[in-house]
Amino acid sequence: MKKIIPFLFILLSTVACRSDIRPDSLSEKIQPSRLEEAKGRTLLSESARVHGAERFRQIKTYDMQINDHWVGLLGSIGNPWPESSVDGTLSFRANSSDGRMTFSNPDFKGLVWGIQSMKPYTVQPKAAPEFEENADIHFILPALQYLTEFIFRNHDEHIVSYAGPEEINGKLYERVFVTWNSLEPSDELDQYMAYIDPKTFRLEKLRYTIREFAGFAEGTIHYEDLHEIDGILFSFKQSITSGHTDAPDDFIHRVLVGHVAVDQTPEDAFYVDRK
Repeated sequence: MKKIIPFLFILLSTVACRSDIRPDSLSEKIQPSRLEEAKGRTLLSESARVHGAERFRQIKTYDMQINDHWVGLLGSIGNPWPESSVDGTLSFRANSSDGRMTFSNPDFKGLVWGIQSMKPYTVQPKAAPEFEENADIHFILPALQYLTEFIFRNHDEHIVSYAGPEEINGKLYERVFVTWNSLEPSDELDQYMAYIDPKTFRLEKLRYTIREFAGFAEGTIHYEDLHEIDGILFSFKQSITSGHTDAPDDFIHRVLVGHVAVDQTPEDAFYVDRK
């Protein structure tokens, strides 16, 4: 049944409209004005500074001990992991496309899901890495890394625009819209809307499309419980909801971080031999 539901969900996406998360102020534009672009980039830059971007650019790797728990129908549809709740260590080479998840669940303890230059692989305990086409790995590892690193990434090659304020549940946010090539939606390129606290400049939520999964699919990550680790702010509670106005407790899945370590895993550990 689990394999049938995603197939029906993706099939429906072929007849559904493509999601477009632009605000009304940008709905008729292909490119932002110079003022909109400048203000958007200034907000992203200040938020990155507050989150510790200068220090993040200095590190090579980081590890996060996590639990990722998926719930409900949408959670069942979207969950890429072997179980609805997984524990393990997420390790990433900072600002790259290299990462891995080492599971600690009893039924598959020691199993590694990895990705190297966007090429998925698995490692069974005491076995050699095996590169294989794996849509689940190809989706979840880069997604979790990009959502963790979004505010630290270089957006020079992105289309960036100030998107105006929005009040949600009594709280005011400043919004910045980010995508590639054009403000208009694309079949392949995702759109992002950053929600920044105008008082602290912390990134509190990020709305995004999921083109790889379905043309109409989108989600919002709520960055909660921030801790400073070695000069960098990490969210220890990342709640993913289907809508940007949803309360974090209405999550599809939630990543709880128990511990973060910086530069404890050597960089060469992310380069595994290919057959």
